Amino acid sequence: MVTVKLHGMAYSTCTKRVWTTAKEIGVDVEIVPVDLAKGAHKDPAFIENYHPFGIIPVLEDEDGTKVYESRAISRYLVAKYGKGSPLLPSPSDPKTYGLFEQAASIEYSTFDPPASSLTFERVFGPMRGLQPNEELCKKYTDTLNTKLEGYERILSKQKYLAGNTFTLADLFHLPYGAMINNIDPSILASKPHVKAWWADITSRESWQEAQKLHEMVTVKLYGIPFSACTKRVWLVATEIGLEVEFVYIYLSKKDQKTPEFIENYHPFGVVPVLEDEDGTKIYESRAISRYLVTKYGKDSKLLPNPNDFKTYGLFEQAASIEYSTFDPPASALVREKIFGPM
Repeated sequence: MVTVKLHGMAYSTCTKRVWTTAKEIGVDVEIVPVDLAKGAHKDPAFIENYHPFGIIPVLEDEDGTKVYESRAISRYLVAKYGKGSPLLPSPSDPKTYGLFEQAASIEYSTFDPPASSLTFERVFGPMRGLQPNEELCKKYTDTLNTKLEGYERILSKQKYLAGNTFTLADLFHLPYGAMINNIDPSILASKPHVKAWWADITSRESWQEAQKLHEMVTVKLYGIPFSACTKRVWLVATEIGLEVEFVYIYLSKKDQKTPEFIENYHPFGVVPVLEDEDGTKIYESRAISRYLVTKYGKDSKLLPNPNDFKTYGLFEQAASIEYSTFDPPASALVREKIFGPM
């Protein structure tokens, strides 16, 4: 089997787009991690040798050829290694090729802009400390719903976007479609033909395998990424190589105060709450952080071993300073200046 290198991160939407394409045509992919959290994609060496704009993913083929932009990489892989695959129709069949290009353009120009923008507002922005702009979220959601009415018209007449054969035009929707489905399942489920199409393309083995890309453990974190305490846990998980699946608890809608949440997750109706793979639930962000490092980061220096009395004692001393000395005035000031006015 051919093996190509893909410089990126397994959880990245665009990296998954390429990986899924490769899986469809039987090409093996070695993911070369580019740590976005540490800014590795903006390193001068990466920009000079891999991507002039400092973005992932970048394909490095066996012969040294480098290609960036996930859709371009996908087309390249199918053109070179998937000859005859219906994923990318041949230009020698002008009608089929034209309908494919039409469908691919719909994904890029019609679906991707509002889908990626809504994902940024709800997921990626909060990971960087930005609060979602609810007005923009509504705008992008409304735009998606309107655009998907066109999808519904197309899919009421044919199985896939370019006809009755699955192509890259359908596959390209998978990463951001999955993000949108996590944010608001009703967007893709409210139109019957779109719903059936989405169920079809997400059931493909290539995409199912893509969901298992992370060999790391995945834990669920109930909360909102822009929450200070939620972010504390996410940073700890990232430090020890854990993948976090956010389960959105919208504070503005008081999801955390529903009887079900209080009964099953947090007796005081507060976020975040961790749900481990074995079903264990822990709340209080510092307790969650200690739990994660104790269970999954056993060689980490983030939490010293109690058997090393001196190191452990100094750690507990420092941790107590943060909790009793820094946090009270810091959180009170943030409450007055930010959360209170909200």
